[in-house]
Amino acid sequence: MPKAPTSDLEQAGSGERESIPASLPLSSFPGYADATPLPNGPASQAGIEGVQALSMLVGGVAHDLNNLLQVITATAQLLKIRAGNEESRSLLSEIIQATERAADLAHDLRDASRRARALAEKRQG
Repeated sequence: MPKAPTSDLEQAGSGERESIPASLPLSSFPGYADATPLPNGPASQAGIEGVQALSMLVGGVAHDLNNLLQVITATAQLLKIRAGNEESRSLLSEIIQATERAADLAHDLRDASRRARALAEKRQG
């Protein structure tokens, strides 16, 4: 007998229910924004400044990573054009796909960094 689902979420198109452990905090779900008011005072100000500094660091790292990935992608594309056999072209295609996925992740990091910084600035008021 199948185990009873622990949530009402269904996996897209499969009709199966996805099990979500009750121990996961809501903040671990994409799109969740905690609206709990922050305490006032020096400690909360330091926390906000820490979030701002961390988000700037993450945004900068994501930007630099994206620049490196563009070089790798462009080089792999040129090598693929010049490749003499199908096996080499196939391997280079895998490199190109992997760098494109990594660039998407870097973009997501940059966006998350911007959202975190904006939220911290809003809470700083």
